[in-house]
Amino acid sequence: MTAPEVNELVEQWWPLAGGVARQWGARFPWLEHDFESAAGYALWQLARKVSGEADPERGGRFAGLVRKAVKWAILRCLDQERTRNPRAFLPPLVFLNPETGEPITPLTFVAARGREPGAAFADADELATLFARAELSERYRDVLTRRLGHEEPREEIAADLGVSGTRVREMVTIGRERLRGVAGVG
Repeated sequence: MTAPEVNELVEQWWPLAGGVARQWGARFPWLEHDFESAAGYALWQLARKVSGEADPERGGRFAGLVRKAVKWAILRCLDQERTRNPRAFLPPLVFLNPETGEPITPLTFVAARGREPGAAFADADELATLFARAELSERYRDVLTRRLGHEEPREEIAADLGVSGTRVREMVTIGRERLRGVAGVG
């Protein structure tokens, strides 16, 4: 089978391979493009491998091979992602009621603590927007978050960054002034 015939076979069977990749992509949305790429490559390899055996009239056997090849390509992608980013595959947090031992919803847990649901996310989002508008570098953001947010000692931050405590104080002062200017606060 010639290269144009292999390409034609790939084009003919791409809807099936792409559909399988999209099904997996719905479950792992951050890997959807990787799955489609892996599906295309697996289909191309399969078409080259069985080019003499592929009969468009008898598509049942080839369809099964396409599904298997795409599935294994996607499983390889998942394996790679699991080794690179294991935190993405952790189960969601489950909160247990200490009295009954039964799971409670995160909203109930947060409400019991007295804060509005989503307030922490809103605060974090607002802070990220302020940092972006103030055009603070990642280093300044880190120093401000650690010094003002987590109240870490100036000397500890200075030791981590390899600068003096005075420089950390200057960075906090400069960052605070920029944030105040952007926020419109005195």
